[in-house]
Amino acid sequence: ALQRAVLAGDPPALPPAVWAEAFEQAVFPLLTELLRQWVAATDAAEQERLMLRGVTLLSKAFLHHLSGLLSLRSFHLLWLRALELLEQFLRAPQSELLAEAVPETLKNMLLVMGASGAFESRARVGDTPQTLAQLTAAVVETMCPQLSGSPDLAGLW
Repeated sequence: ALQRAVLAGDPPALPPAVWAEAFEQAVFPLLTELLRQWVAATDAAEQERLMLRGVTLLSKAFLHHLSGLLSLRSFHLLWLRALELLEQFLRAPQSELLAEAVPETLKNMLLVMGASGAFESRARVGDTPQTLAQLTAAVVETMCPQLSGSPDLAGLW
């Protein structure tokens, strides 16, 4: 139901702040709960599949609503929270499936965001002396070093 709601054909005419709130109140807590359940999972294969679906939901929903979300002054906070969750999924113990899927998902998100102009602004974000591109590059370097040197992403930052 959540997937249908956030990925409906054309995004309903809701303000971007409402979509940001949907991420904060529904999508992010769902992913956090999946991570919490991973620790106590009795059926690791099923839990791993659920976690993969969660990563896919985050990616698709985020990119589906990207144009509106980019207009928010707090977009960088939403993006950093999404990156934080992706990193936690990447670090899920003994999950080869997620170890392969999360970097590929992140790469696709970065490419779409780059194509949409998300990293073009040279404006500093929040209280940092960095641009969104610089913040993202720093997180990606720590989280997934193999991606930061990827030729596909070379032009992003």
